[in-house]
Amino acid sequence: TLESVPVCRHAYVLEYSLHHKTPVWVAHLLRPEYTVGCLARDDTFEADLSIPRAHRVSPSDFRSSGYDMGHMVSSADMSWDELVMRESFIMTNIAPQLPWFNRGIWRRLEDQTRAWAQERKHPLLVYTGPIYSGIYTAAIERDKMILIPDEYFKVIVDTETREVLAFRIPHKPSSDSLSTFLTDTAKISAVTGLKIPLPQGHISSSRLWPSKLKSTRLAKSIICAT
Repeated sequence: TLESVPVCRHAYVLEYSLHHKTPVWVAHLLRPEYTVGCLARDDTFEADLSIPRAHRVSPSDFRSSGYDMGHMVSSADMSWDELVMRESFIMTNIAPQLPWFNRGIWRRLEDQTRAWAQERKHPLLVYTGPIYSGIYTAAIERDKMILIPDEYFKVIVDTETREVLAFRIPHKPSSDSLSTFLTDTAKISAVTGLKIPLPQGHISSSRLWPSKLKSTRLAKSIICAT
């Protein structure tokens, strides 16, 4: 639309809202081998110079805001290559997140997604983005109005089995199980207006896929140590 622009990186694609100043959605392919990337987190956030200056977000816009610069595509998913790791820190991949949401339930979902990719041995197609209900939406008010999402979604598609997991998580700290936030893609589409591409004959999963998160973490630590 006139209010959003597509952005294509080496390892992910997104649509960026010029109004919200956050991604509308971000999509990337998470291959099993990507889950054991060993590059250290870069942490060098950069403005996206392809975005018009009036709609461009800089790391300084978050200074003293009380919000983390939350990745939509996790930087740990990009730790297999220096360039794609660096691109994950470009601000069009970022949305405001409360610190203990970003470092808590959101991080748990990111870790678990990598565990599923590693254990299922299938590439996973991952869609991620913010949800604005319009009821509680607030903004970081500095040089620019950066809207703060009310919720976040993540849709994970096993590209071989065509199984789908969909999550809708309120933007607040939580110690609940990830299963609490399972939903279906139709509900995400209804609240966001997005039509999420799914494979023909896809199977919506009502339960979390089995995994051994500790084992996948151990596998990564052994590979990276050697």
